[in-house]
Amino acid sequence: MLENRKKILYIITGLNVGGAENMLYKLASSLDKNKYKISIICLINSGKMAKKLQALDVNVICMGIRFSPSAVIKWFKLIGIIKKENPDIVQTWMYHADLLGGLAAYIAGKKNIIWSIRQSSFTLISNKTKFIAKLCALLSNKIPKKIVSNSYYAKATHVRFGYSRGKIKIIPNGFEITVNKNEKGREDFRKQLHIPMDTVLFGALGRHAPEKGYPWLLDCISKISTIQKNFCLLIVGKNVINCPVLKEKIKKYNLQNRVYLLDEQENVAFFFSSIDCYISSSLSEGFSNALGEAMSFGLPCIVTRAGDSAHILNNNDFVVTPNDVNELSSSMSKMIDMTKNQRDEIGLKAKLRLSKKYELSKIVNQFDKLYQEY
Repeated sequence: MLENRKKILYIITGLNVGGAENMLYKLASSLDKNKYKISIICLINSGKMAKKLQALDVNVICMGIRFSPSAVIKWFKLIGIIKKENPDIVQTWMYHADLLGGLAAYIAGKKNIIWSIRQSSFTLISNKTKFIAKLCALLSNKIPKKIVSNSYYAKATHVRFGYSRGKIKIIPNGFEITVNKNEKGREDFRKQLHIPMDTVLFGALGRHAPEKGYPWLLDCISKISTIQKNFCLLIVGKNVINCPVLKEKIKKYNLQNRVYLLDEQENVAFFFSSIDCYISSSLSEGFSNALGEAMSFGLPCIVTRAGDSAHILNNNDFVVTPNDVNELSSSMSKMIDMTKNQRDEIGLKAKLRLSKKYELSKIVNQFDKLYQEY
C-alpha cells in the first residue's frame, strides 16, 4: 500500500520560524502517511523548523542557494534532485521558491505544480522580492496548475499585481484547538515579569516590522493610561526588545512599568495562557497566524481591519480602523472594564468560531482534496 502513495515535494525558501513554515509543518505532520510520502527542499540554509520536520521522519534537503555565481550551479542541481525524487506533486512556498522551484520543477518535466502566496501588500517588501513576485505574476499562467492563497485579501492583492485570477484557490491557515490554558504557566510567566495576576494583560505577538503597527499601539497605551490603571501590554517577537522606535516611545510616554518587550519565545503557549486579551495592531495583514492561535486559546481579541482579520474574528464590536488611536483605545478600555467572566465569554465565542471554520483537520482535508485532483 505504501508503494502506491502520492509523492509530494514541498519547496520552500527557508525553514526559520514563520507563518508559511508553521503551516508546512502542520501539513507534513497531519497528512495521511498511508496516502502521501513527503519530501522537503529548503532553498537556503536550514532553520529551527528543519529539525522539527526531520523528527517527523521527513526527508529535508537544504540547498544553500544564495545570490552568487554558485547559485546557477545549485539551481541546476535542484532540477536534478526533482528528477530523482520524481514527485507526483510539487508545491512551492513563498516567492523565491515559487519562481526558482516552480521553474526547476517545470524544466524537470513536472506538470502538477502548486504555488503558495501569503503576502497581503507589496508596499512594505523589498524591491528585490517585489521584482521576483512580478516575475511570478508573469509566469502564473504558465507554470502552476493552482495557486493556493491563505486569505481573500492576499488573493485580491495578487490579482491586482497581475497573477492569474482563475488559478487561485483559497485555503486558510489551520489551527489545533487548545483544550485549556496552562494556569501554572500563566502564574510562572507573570511572576517572571512581576505582573500581578489580577492585572488585565494585553498581548501582541510577532516580529517588529512596520506593518505590525506597534508604534501606534504604544500611542494607544499612553492614551488609555490617563483613564485606566489596572492593565499592561506585553509585546513578544523577534527584534522588538532592542527596537529603538519602541524604546523611544516607551521612554517618551513613561511606560516602563506598563509595557513589556520580550524576544521571540520558543513556547508561545505560556504567552497565550498569560494574557487576558490579544491585540493585532497590524496596518497590513493577510491571514494572521497569531490571531488564530489566540482564538484557539479562547482569548478575546481586538483586531484592525487589515487583511482577513475582521472576517476571521467575526466580531465587529472589537474591530478597529488601522492607525485610529481613538478606536483602539476605546476598545481596549471597554475590555479592561469587563469582568473576567465577560471576557471569557467573548473568548469562548472566538474559540467556537475558529473550531467551526479553521480547525486544522478541516484545513488539511482541503489540501487533501486538492492533491487528489492530481
